[in-house]
Order: sequence, then C-alpha cells, then structure tokens
Amino acid sequence: MMKKKLKAFRNYIFFLFIQGARFLVFFIPWKAGAKACEYFALFVFLFLKKDKRTLYRNLDIVYGSALSAKEKKQLAKRNIRNYGRGFFEFLKFTVWPASKIKNMVRETHGLEHFNSAKETKKGVIAVTLHLSNWELLAHFTALNGNIAGAAAKRMFDPRIDKAVNSARTKTGVKIFLKDDDIRVMIKDLRQGMIFGILSDQDTSVESVYAPFLGTMAKTPSGPALLAKKLGLTLLTVCIFRRPDNYYGIQINAPIETADKTTEQLAAEYNRQLSEFILKYPEQWIWVHRRFRMTVEKEMEEKGVKL
Repeated sequence: MMKKKLKAFRNYIFFLFIQGARFLVFFIPWKAGAKACEYFALFVFLFLKKDKRTLYRNLDIVYGSALSAKEKKQLAKRNIRNYGRGFFEFLKFTVWPASKIKNMVRETHGLEHFNSAKETKKGVIAVTLHLSNWELLAHFTALNGNIAGAAAKRMFDPRIDKAVNSARTKTGVKIFLKDDDIRVMIKDLRQGMIFGILSDQDTSVESVYAPFLGTMAKTPSGPALLAKKLGLTLLTVCIFRRPDNYYGIQINAPIETADKTTEQLAAEYNRQLSEFILKYPEQWIWVHRRFRMTVEKEMEEKGVKL
C-alpha cells in the first residue's frame, strides 16, 4: 500500500512538473529555449548512468570499430542534446497555434505518396521511427489535409496520458490505443487515413526477427500484417532536423506487398528505417535496448553484466 501511495505521489509531482513546464515554455522563445534544453539534457545524463551505458552499447553493436571511441563520444553528446531539444519542442507545440507548428516543416520529399491517399481513399500504413521530433510528423500530416492517425501506448498516469494525448490531437491527429475498438481504425483506413506506426523498438507486440542496422532484432510485424490483410499501401517515412533546426520529411515509395511474407516485409521496412538512422544518427533514440532479445541476450548468456 505504501509503495502504491509513493508511486501515485511521484506521478502527481511529475504531472505538476509537466504542467508547470508547459506554462513556462509559453514565454520562452523557441530557439533560446531549445538550445538551453540541449545543455540541460547533457547535465541530466550525468546522473542517468544506465541509459548512458545503453547508448554506448548500441553504438558499439552497430558501428563496432568503424567509429573510434572519440567519435562515439562526440556522437553520444549530439544525441543527448537532441533529446533535450525534442522535449522542449514537444512542450512548445502544445502552446503554439497550428499554423506555427506546420511552419516548422520547410521541405518534403515524396509527399505525392501521402497525397494519393486523399485522392484514392486507400489507407496508408506509414512505418516510422523515433527519429528527430517524430511527434511533428503526425501534426504536419493532419495539417496538410490528410486523415492522420497514430498508434500509441497508454501512459503510466491517466492525468499525464490525457495531457500528452491532448497535445497530440490538437491538430486533428487521431490516436489509437492498444485496447481501442479496431473497427474504428479500419473504417478510417478505408477512408484514406495515413496511419503511423513506430516500428524501431523491441516492444511487447506481435513480432518477427529481421535485420536492423546490420543486426538481427525483434521487429513489430503489425505494419506488414495490416497492409496485407486490408490491402493498404505500405511505406516508410521519417522526419529529420535540418542544420537550421527546421524540419524536412522523407516519404519513401510504397513497398510491394504482393507475394511477400511478413518476415520479408519486416526486413524491407527495417532496411529503409536503418538508412534513415545512418543518415541522421545523432537524431535517433539510441538509449532504447533495441537488441535486447538478440545481441544483448547472447552477451548475458556469456556472463556479461549489462
């Protein structure tokens, strides 16, 4: 009982922190606030030893000796700064008008693949990843006149869940949680909805094993299964931060699904997601244990303490 009360108290304090941060962010200019949060993230990571170990372990798994220790350290610092900037911008989007949010995207590539969904009413499964400010991708899609939907997990506290999803849906994005009625989602897909699924993490969803960044990894199979079962367009997309700190969006051509197995489709969208990461490595979430069920499992079996 005491543990539950302590957990509830911590959640409440965190909720107050988020609400207070949103209030403060309203008065702080975007560029100055984002830059300050980059350095604040570097300070916070001095105490997040476990996350830092995961970051460097992932860099070792993916790059091996292709990067020196010094280069990995430089990449890690840029990556940590990316988290701080992304956090500030997410809060900023909750207080910005829709027009200002849309203006953050200054270039698009392959937008015709999204626009065709409006014309043909054929739904799109947009496989994406935790790269740069991925929340902005859904906002831009909705503000561009598309029916935009996204899969999301329920947060650990209902107040925080409500606040986060309120920010996500303010531009018209439809959020679908794990226990929602799937018939609503299918109806929207048959009206041409672009449904974004983050597929770059090892999570407790139906999965297969496929190469990811050159290493076998547990991979969500939902995008492939949905696309094949409902006859939807399957493609990959990412949003990336430009040197001027505005954003660009890359939408790849549809993946051919006919006569392809789930494993083959998962391998293909993993290949394309890997290309995004290797192009913008400082912008991906390296602190996630992406190879927990493959490389890390083998390391643990050999007695390596992670």
